[in-house]
Amino acid sequence: MMTFYELFIKIQTAIKINLDSFQGFEFKQDPDRYGFNSYIEFKNSLINMIEYHYLICVLKRNKHNVSKTSRELVMDKRNLFRLIKRYGIKREFD
Repeated sequence: MMTFYELFIKIQTAIKINLDSFQGFEFKQDPDRYGFNSYIEFKNSLINMIEYHYLICVLKRNKHNVSKTSRELVMDKRNLFRLIKRYGIKREFD
C-alpha cells in the first residue's frame, strides 16, 4: 500500500505539475503532516488540483476547442463549461 506522499509524487509526475500549483497545500516530506485539518479536506483539494490540471492538458491538446475536448473526455459540453467556469480557466494558459 502506498503512503499519501508516494501517491502524490506519482500523480505529480504523471500530470507534470509542481507543488506551487496546489493552492493551500503545505507539502512536507513527512506523509503524516499535510497542513490540512481533515482527510476530507485533503482529498477534495487533491481531486480539485488533479481535475484542474487534467482539464488544462486536454484543452491545450485540443487548442481550447470545447467541442473536441468534451468529445475526448466523453463529457457533455455543458458540464465542461461548468468546470471551466468553476476553475476560472482562461484561454491564456498556452
